Amino acid sequence: MEVVWIVVLNKNAKIIYLYKWSHVEKNKKGKNKPRAKVKVKPQADINKIWHKISVFLIFAFIFVLNNNKIESNDTFWGLKMGQWMVENKKLITEELFAASILGKPFVAYQWLSQVIFYYIADINGIMLSIAKMLAMLIGSFCIGKYFAKKYWNGALTYTILMSASFLIAFRAQVRAHLFGLWFSAILIYFIEKWRENPKFKVFIIPLILQVFWANTHGSFFLAPCLVLFYACSMLAGQLFKFLPEDKRNVIPIDHTKQLFFFAGALFLVSFINPFGFALLKKSILMFFTHNYMREYIREWHSIINLPPGNWYILWFSWMFFAFFAFIKARKRLVLRDVLVLALAFIFPFTGVRYVTFSAILSLPLLLNYSNIIWPTGFSPKKMVLIFLPITLLIGYLGYPQSYEEFRKVGFGFAYKNVPLDIVQHIKANKYKGVIMNHYNDGAYIIYYNYPEVKTLMDSRTEAYGQKLYEEQRKAYIDYNAFKRYVTKYNASLVMVRISNRVLRNFLFNDPDWILEKTGMNHDLFRKEGTNDTAFRKIFDIYQQ
Repeated sequence: MEVVWIVVLNKNAKIIYLYKWSHVEKNKKGKNKPRAKVKVKPQADINKIWHKISVFLIFAFIFVLNNNKIESNDTFWGLKMGQWMVENKKLITEELFAASILGKPFVAYQWLSQVIFYYIADINGIMLSIAKMLAMLIGSFCIGKYFAKKYWNGALTYTILMSASFLIAFRAQVRAHLFGLWFSAILIYFIEKWRENPKFKVFIIPLILQVFWANTHGSFFLAPCLVLFYACSMLAGQLFKFLPEDKRNVIPIDHTKQLFFFAGALFLVSFINPFGFALLKKSILMFFTHNYMREYIREWHSIINLPPGNWYILWFSWMFFAFFAFIKARKRLVLRDVLVLALAFIFPFTGVRYVTFSAILSLPLLLNYSNIIWPTGFSPKKMVLIFLPITLLIGYLGYPQSYEEFRKVGFGFAYKNVPLDIVQHIKANKYKGVIMNHYNDGAYIIYYNYPEVKTLMDSRTEAYGQKLYEEQRKAYIDYNAFKRYVTKYNASLVMVRISNRVLRNFLFNDPDWILEKTGMNHDLFRKEGTNDTAFRKIFDIYQQ
């Protein structure tokens, strides 16, 4: 018996089909007669299966990272603003919700995102969760397809994509910031695409999207600033030629001029908004001022001010690897990329909220330079075996905020921080007036109790300024400051967290304040002689 193996290869010299052909030497007529043709399953087919599983796992990983309950308090005041604008068919141009700044000019710099969220939202927030998940998956598919297609066979590409997904999910919550995150990723995608094909037509789509960015989130001013930074970095590389690659591959000045023109165009189209220059001014002031927020509010803290042991160690590892890759590929570096990586490194030191932007900004750099150093070696089976347990663990526990705290898995609102018992008590008893509250809790008062009850502070910290914020903060730790504060704004209700033992102790011992409701995490006090309901009067008479 004679055996012949037939091998069919693709253009990359990989086995597609493998056939085993056997025959006997002679048949009755004295000729060779084929007896069997057997298709043998080659190793390439198995690798193809693992490859498909690895692609699926990326999207499963993104899903579990973002499959968490809505916890951001900003979501609640955003929904109420969207509701007010839809019902009244006009934009908010003055403060309506907070008694401490009532009537002052207010630029609703997130008006479009608030209206969109209001139209999507249902009473439990499930549709908002689904919309957020779809946005993350579609955005990851569109952008990931471009980068993964170029660098997929790189030894570290898969790990980089997974790590980026984790860092980006840190800020992916149902709030207007989600639009800023999405549009910044799209912008960087098109800039990288332009580097391959430097024609201005590449910028048409991001110019259109900039109009939506300007009307959905105040971070839109980053777009022209970032493109201007890219243009200046490229120009510096062309003029000074510090690095060997800048000398070898000289970029025409005309290409850099396109970037400068694009930055100007982004700036101009940002004026297509109902507030005109006032919206741009608001964005600039938010970006360059409000240093007091960096002192008191966690998301504005530098990344080094977080408690030790938090998950941000991944970001430091990410940056360490980036600098290591740049050192290894130093002969292929261009000045523009070195400066962009430096910018990505600096951003989180101005606030942990910029960790996500840092990851988006540096992702193309890590993929490119790691692929230069380690262009091959991707093992889909190995990556699946590494990341499948991680995916299952996060899918069960939730996104890790720290080693001990995880975002709750599921869709809809997470009510663990919402003082539902207090706001429902206020609603049921039809109380009216002004309430003193911690700034984070103000969003829930606005959502559940406006217009009958107006808060004194909420998480729109840029609307209040440092003086009002510190006035409210001091009133929670000093009783004389508290009495001046509630008198100044005529507050008849006080919602204080149980953890604030100082103020609670004073209120318990002050005959002018009555403990109205004890909640899970908050106490509600009512000023004597205010909001006396008929039932309350009968109850007081009965007690007497």
